[in-house]
Amino acid sequence: MAAVGVGALLLLLPLGGIPFTNTLPALVVVIGTLGVLERDGVAVATAYGFLILTIVYFAVFAGVVVELTQRVLHGLGF
Repeated sequence: MAAVGVGALLLLLPLGGIPFTNTLPALVVVIGTLGVLERDGVAVATAYGFLILTIVYFAVFAGVVVELTQRVLHGLGF
């Protein structure tokens, strides 16, 4: 299942001090794997929902980091 693989790749990102960077991908992996094992479509759909939520969370966080970096560099005169 693709959601489990993508969730596992997101778990590998070195974002230690940021809240929920490991929790959300871990939920994708756990719920997705259990859904496949139990042949439960609702659990698999939930895993995909958590995957979308995780990707949105990471994208928003990346956008904040980029904006903050630009503002700091602009403030320093670069």
